[in-house]
Amino acid sequence: MAKQPIVPAVLDTLFAPTKDRESRRSSARDKRIDRKAGVFTKWESVLGALFTASLLTAVQMPASAQTPRGSHTARPLIAQQIDGTRLTTLAGNVRPDLTSDRDLGPVEDGLPLRLYLILQRSPEQQAALDNLTSRQQQPTAAEYHKWLTPQEFGERFGASQQDIAKISTWLEAQGMHVNAVLNNATFIDFTATAAQVRATFHTQTHYYNIQGGKYPANAQDPQIPSALKGIVSGIQGLSKIPVRSRHTPIRPVAYDAQSHSWHYAERVAEDWAKPNYLDASGNYNVTPQDFYTIYNVNPIFKTGNLGVGATIGLPEPTDMHFGTVNSTTGAATGGDGAARRGNGNLHRPWDWRCRRRGDARRRVG
Repeated sequence: MAKQPIVPAVLDTLFAPTKDRESRRSSARDKRIDRKAGVFTKWESVLGALFTASLLTAVQMPASAQTPRGSHTARPLIAQQIDGTRLTTLAGNVRPDLTSDRDLGPVEDGLPLRLYLILQRSPEQQAALDNLTSRQQQPTAAEYHKWLTPQEFGERFGASQQDIAKISTWLEAQGMHVNAVLNNATFIDFTATAAQVRATFHTQTHYYNIQGGKYPANAQDPQIPSALKGIVSGIQGLSKIPVRSRHTPIRPVAYDAQSHSWHYAERVAEDWAKPNYLDASGNYNVTPQDFYTIYNVNPIFKTGNLGVGATIGLPEPTDMHFGTVNSTTGAATGGDGAARRGNGNLHRPWDWRCRRRGDARRRVG
């Protein structure tokens, strides 16, 4: 038996009469109404099918195709076909303290890794950026203290839309998932497994014993296709070893009058003073009002300067995912809600500012 064609069958289903007019025994007016209703119902089915198909296509479309990001005015830097067999090594991306005695062996192939591809500027973009940052600090310059939004920065100093589209397509072709392109057009946020990182960037990921903790990190310098060497400067996130705190534990000190020097006072915990303002756990709790008194902020507030609408910039290296939920105020500042790690002091100025008015904006660089 010959197979019936699928497409005509579907069309017949969509355009099939909704009523059996042959069997209806009604007036001519009822028949005209029924025919109009039948046509309306058929087109509803057609439009519904088309809408469903377009919706499924949008859901299945990769992130790079949904929201193309990048500068419309920047000069494209990728001039060759991206060839995975012609490679360039990104030197200097292995921590020097990852010695063999700390190596605990390879990670699982399926270990998920959140990574960021760092894009570099063209020489003319870098020169223009250096000039801008210099003039932003000159009181007589027209650009003095005129800061850029991330979107404005991306348009002027970010990678071109064409280059970002090519890199995103290449990452997706390796089985990785492009989560987003940051507004500054300098970072591509993507997710990959350890096996995909090994196959694409030719670097092994091992577990390392760092101060008693077990952390994954890359064991070799990664490699990228040579076609990308003029635009990709690095891969952030290959090492998941948290940043060590720069401060030392608080300890009591004493002054030696004979040597005219300070030294640590060797006292046991039982001898330490226990002021009444400490809580049951021994924590020294500071409220916003304490903060204003310690740093003498109240006189500034009395002049009417409350910093409403101020933007606080926090340029500091930290292992913080873009889009962190604020742990002090509970206000969401982004999308991924990743746990904050590294130097907690990075968040505190903004946290304390929001305790006062709740209207400050934070920019992390």
